[in-house]
Amino acid sequence: MLALVSIEAIAQNPIIETDTLRRDALNVFMENTDYIRKEIPYINYVRDIKDAGVYIISTIQRTGSGGREYTYFLSGRTITKG
Repeated sequence: MLALVSIEAIAQNPIIETDTLRRDALNVFMENTDYIRKEIPYINYVRDIKDAGVYIISTIQRTGSGGREYTYFLSGRTITKG
């Protein structure tokens, strides 16, 4: 019984840390790419560019060997709250 309680308590700690990280995290506006959103869950993705501290522009280009080349441009901005 004690082992189950301790495992449950350990399993809940990352949830609290993730919530704290997300609250203090950078706001990012990004078009198109869901892959980045799935792989980097510890930042806040916003729907309005006015709320974002970073704007990510992505491009995809086919390569000669049949693959894809992804390019990401990051643009930062200062947010003023009034």
